[in-house]
Amino acid sequence: MYTVDSVTFSRATTEDDIKGIVDLCVAIYGIGGTPSLSDRLEIWGHNPYSYYVVKQEGIVVGYISFMWLNDEALDSLMGPTKTRKNNTTENGIYSVIDAQHAHKFVPGKPIDSLFISLGVRPGLSNQQQREYGFKLIRDSLEVLNDFAHQGMPVRKLLATSERSDGIQIGRKLKMIETKYPGDPIIRFELDMEKSDSRVAVQYRQLIKSLEVEKQ
Repeated sequence: MYTVDSVTFSRATTEDDIKGIVDLCVAIYGIGGTPSLSDRLEIWGHNPYSYYVVKQEGIVVGYISFMWLNDEALDSLMGPTKTRKNNTTENGIYSVIDAQHAHKFVPGKPIDSLFISLGVRPGLSNQQQREYGFKLIRDSLEVLNDFAHQGMPVRKLLATSERSDGIQIGRKLKMIETKYPGDPIIRFELDMEKSDSRVAVQYRQLIKSLEVEKQ
């Protein structure tokens, strides 16, 4: 029996946290469908603010990652299928999610886009899945607010999914969908500067209030 109070959200700060993320992703996507532990550790070392976890009794039961990727990576992840024909690595389009293709977060420098990945450990009850998923989304928005307070407002949120739960989240957030012929993966984009999504509207209100404070 678990209680909501015992579920925590925090930035990943130890190698055990990163290993917990990898184990969770393997459970969801399989070994070939997720970056390796060494890749994750390299990303984490490059940018310690990339990963956040939800824990239950010290066990990672959910995670979310925020990555500011370069144009090459975004073209592979968000572009049409034809741009990825020669990609033969084991993780497919997700092989570009690595430290080499990622920018660091720099206080005072706006973030053009954040590519988001998230997941909740499979095999849990429907109630637990909802609780963990809700906490991931709610507390992650606080992370974006914290970035804004550091002078790093986010202009766009990007994501991909071919799973029903991920697609449902994207649609609830009113993200714009792009689907290419013959490709099961849906690309999602939320323009934080223009969207009428509740999340984007509230975020713009925060940005405006911070600008007023500076005057």
